[in-house]
Amino acid sequence: MTRLGSTSEDYRVRGWCPTVRRPMATGDGLIVRLNTQRRLLAPDDLVALAAISDDHGNGLIDLTRRANLQIRGAAENALPAVWHELEAAGLLPEDEASTHNILLAPLAGAGDGEVTPIRPLAVALASALSMRLGAHGLPDKFSFAVDGGGLLSLGDIAADIRLRAYRDEHEQVVVAIGTDTPLGTHWLGATTPDDAAATAAAIAAGFMEHRSASQRHMRDLSVDTLDQIASRCTAWHIKALPTLSDRACVHPLGIVRNQAGRVVAAGVAAAFGRMTSRHLRHLAQAAADTGIAALSVSPWRSLYALTHDEKQAAAFSASAAALGLLIDENDSLLSIDACPGAPSCASSSVDTHQAARTLAPQLARLGIHSCHVSGCNKGCARSKVADVTLVGTGDTFALVKHGTARDKPVRTLTLRDLASMQHL
Repeated sequence: MTRLGSTSEDYRVRGWCPTVRRPMATGDGLIVRLNTQRRLLAPDDLVALAAISDDHGNGLIDLTRRANLQIRGAAENALPAVWHELEAAGLLPEDEASTHNILLAPLAGAGDGEVTPIRPLAVALASALSMRLGAHGLPDKFSFAVDGGGLLSLGDIAADIRLRAYRDEHEQVVVAIGTDTPLGTHWLGATTPDDAAATAAAIAAGFMEHRSASQRHMRDLSVDTLDQIASRCTAWHIKALPTLSDRACVHPLGIVRNQAGRVVAAGVAAAFGRMTSRHLRHLAQAAADTGIAALSVSPWRSLYALTHDEKQAAAFSASAAALGLLIDENDSLLSIDACPGAPSCASSSVDTHQAARTLAPQLARLGIHSCHVSGCNKGCARSKVADVTLVGTGDTFALVKHGTARDKPVRTLTLRDLASMQHL
């Protein structure tokens, strides 16, 4: 598709992600992002985050596509208090600089059918990366996905290096390792669970050795360069593997059961990933009341309360629904990715959430399975192609079919048009 001409006036490409110690300024203040990719949260953690959001932010909390939580609206002079209260709650990272982007399935260790424990593998990978590359060895947005082969596949989540556990033809547990390319994941081969972390770290080191300054992701490398890296696989104990079939990417909500029918969690989603301090407090109370001790943040802008008790899962789900949160994975709002929009984001001039809610009831009738509403053509909420993408400018929306926010639109719509669309 033809790309729109983009200038610095269209949007600011940051090239880095906010963290706790390095917040990012946006339209409603600073974003303070807490890395929750590899940790579980207790009900008391939610209470602490709600209090910090109310006292030092604007009461809004986002669930991100990288399974993080971010507090919105913090003032710069409030940051010392934010850090102090996060530290008091045990939520402040000891060494944020060494925190690599390692995403693992949110139900890891919860009995969802994973073929090997992947939380220890994620810890080993972080250690191997720090030893081999140091704290600042990889670009900010370079990422890893560690999939244990359980109920929730990470196949629909972008990652530069992907690890996926499975059982081979001899019923032995092995870990397939692949790299991202413009055509999808290229599987290099398979290794043992014990060797997987060191092997993935070696591949990351190979990327750093061969990349240019402008190449920030595996997919930026040429085919020849990828071949050079792959040619070293024999030294990393990788053996050939048959072509891996794609795993179904399901994101169940409400009462979640594994393939054997056993309850493993209660899933709760927030439309567009937006929660409030009130939501966190009530979810914490619901967890405490039902005896749920741990919650996991997912990359699908949802939370999973871990439990094997059906009554606990049902009660927690009912409490979430009473708050207006989503417990049905088929809800039309979950088919829409929408950025914060105006006034939350300085790059946006439109209320993206209002537009998304206006369009949501019509998706099924219009045959739309995926939709992206963006406040600018940076497209923060979704990098993948969507059936329909709306890019806001002023009080109108540019309509892109089967593309991204940076592709050429076919026509322009108003909010009133969205409410009465008869066809695309």
